[in-house]
Amino acid sequence: MASNIARSLSGFPEWTPEVRYVEVMWLDRIRKVYESYGYTSIETPAVELLEILQAKGEIDKEIYLIKKPYEGSKEEYGLHYDLTVPFARYVAQNHGKLTFPFKRYQMQKVWRGERPQRGRYREFYQCDVDVIDNETLSHYYDFEMLLVGHDALSCIEIPCFTIGISNRKIYQGYLEAVGIKDVTSTLRLIDKMDKVGSEGVIKLLKDKLDMPEELAVKAIQPSSIKSSDLGFIEQFQALDVKSTLADEGIQELEQVISLFIQTGRKNVEVDLSFVRGFDYYTGIIYEGKFSNDPGYGSICSGGRYENLSGSFTDRRLPGVGFSVGFTRIFAKLVEEELLPTIQSSLVDAIVLRTQEDDLPSVCKAADVLRSKGLKVEVYGEVCKLAKQFKYANKKSIRWVWIASKDDPTQFEVKDMMSGEQYPSSPENWQPLITGIGS
Repeated sequence: MASNIARSLSGFPEWTPEVRYVEVMWLDRIRKVYESYGYTSIETPAVELLEILQAKGEIDKEIYLIKKPYEGSKEEYGLHYDLTVPFARYVAQNHGKLTFPFKRYQMQKVWRGERPQRGRYREFYQCDVDVIDNETLSHYYDFEMLLVGHDALSCIEIPCFTIGISNRKIYQGYLEAVGIKDVTSTLRLIDKMDKVGSEGVIKLLKDKLDMPEELAVKAIQPSSIKSSDLGFIEQFQALDVKSTLADEGIQELEQVISLFIQTGRKNVEVDLSFVRGFDYYTGIIYEGKFSNDPGYGSICSGGRYENLSGSFTDRRLPGVGFSVGFTRIFAKLVEEELLPTIQSSLVDAIVLRTQEDDLPSVCKAADVLRSKGLKVEVYGEVCKLAKQFKYANKKSIRWVWIASKDDPTQFEVKDMMSGEQYPSSPENWQPLITGIGS
């Protein structure tokens, strides 16, 4: 027999009000970090032309298609699967209205039609930040983007994260120097290193690219290079492979790491094993994980691209960006009960009713309290005070206002924390706790 119980679709997370409160608070913290570096907000439509979404890589199987809006429509639509491609379209379309370097952030939901599993969702928030310019973009921004991403992760109290950083030029130059022809396909397979390991990547290179085993073994050698300082330079030089492109990547990476070390921040590691699967990355790349659970997958990513908008305009528009996989992070902490405890109620005060004709004065009292910066409920039903107090207690509301039965314009306030109750006027009342309503 069919069940009448409603259920949500898997891969579309939803939270209780208390959990949602923390989600909104953390999103706001990330927003403030982005804005503190001079980035401004934009928002692009959830729906894009399918040809736009398909412009940057093989993602067709993950796109949610939208049913044609009217009979005879020839255009095809889909929900955006990330915020980078819509951003590229946005810059190309609005180029004449923007000030360059253009620094923007977007914090929106995106949709991917993939099989839900731990850490992977069909609907999720991404918090993206990018800077883009005409013709050239200073390499200073490679460093700034690392700072922005690091500070964004730090502000939301997540435990044990590490941001890996590399430069695609290093691995690309190395592969070209050792004689590998199909560098793009090779990099895509090396990007699976964290999923299948070195032996798995060697097998993929042999099976999918018909690469001789000796060359496949040589192809993965740089992937073992890791360093929390400038030690990666000597490790790469030990491979004894000469490449102008790789040298350029080493120099760019050295500059970023040197500057980062001077800031005193931690949690960043050079890791040449990741190269990012998207072809549009051309230089510095970032990828973060939980240090205590690396198998969970990446929690942030990004990098430099030389011409992301090339599919939409003839202008050359290089940029660099960073994306925080917010829902992937948040859902893990919800699952493991690691969210911070909310120190105060979601509501500061509640006004209780005692008779049918007290609604005008009750609503006025609530308005006065709201004008003082408090979050205030009115209990709409006239019923026994015991029932109303029980409701306030279940919601952890500290301040309870009770309209007098003799004169509904007069009130008593009760502190549910201490149990003390005394006459007071909403107009003259001063909260007895620090920070209420802030």
